[in-house]
Amino acid sequence: MSIDVRAVTMMGMPNWCEVDVVVSGRGADVDAFESMLRSRAGSDGTVSILATFLPRPEELNDTVSPNRPPHAESAISNATLEERQKMLEENEAWKRRCEKLVEAYGYDNWYDWSYGEWGIKWSDQTTIIERRARSLRLGAECPWGAPCPGLEKVSTMFPNLRFSARWFEAGMGFSGKAAWIGGVVLYYEQGEYSGRRGG
Repeated sequence: MSIDVRAVTMMGMPNWCEVDVVVSGRGADVDAFESMLRSRAGSDGTVSILATFLPRPEELNDTVSPNRPPHAESAISNATLEERQKMLEENEAWKRRCEKLVEAYGYDNWYDWSYGEWGIKWSDQTTIIERRARSLRLGAECPWGAPCPGLEKVSTMFPNLRFSARWFEAGMGFSGKAAWIGGVVLYYEQGEYSGRRGG
C-alpha cells in the first residue's frame, strides 16, 4: 500500500533535500517500526521519522537561537540603579535556566539541539510510505540536508533493522547515500549533484 500526499508542503522554505529511506529486515520488525511511525501520522497522512522516534524536548521549543541573555551589557550599564538590579537578576535567572537545559538535554536552545541530534534544522516531512514484504520505503523532504545523525540514532532503537538513505539536493548541488544497523555506520558517501531532485 502506498500513500503520496506531496500536496502538503511548507511554502517559502528554500532548499528542500529529498531523502529516500528504506527500512528493511524481518517482517515483524518492520511491522513494529511502521506501526509506531503511523501512530503519529497527521490528519493528511504525513509522518515524521525524527519527530516520532527522536522528538525534540518540549522545553526547548520556546527558546531562541543563539540563546542570549535578556539584557545586553550596554543596556545594563546605561540603566538606572533600580533598573540595573532588575536586569542583572533577570540575566542571572536566564543563566540558571540555560544551565538546567544543558544539564537535562545537552543544549540550551532548539536550534543547536536540532542540528546536534537530527542533523537538520527542522524535522523531516515524510509524505510517501510504501510497504513491501520485508521493507518500508519512505519518501521525505528535509530542510537543507539529510538527517543522518537522526537516522543513526533511530537505528539504535531498532537494532534488527537496516536503515539506508539516499538524498538529493539540487539547490546546493549535492547528493549522497548512507546505511546503518544498530547505530553502526555501514557506509556514508556524499558528493556533487546536478540533477532535478531536491532544492
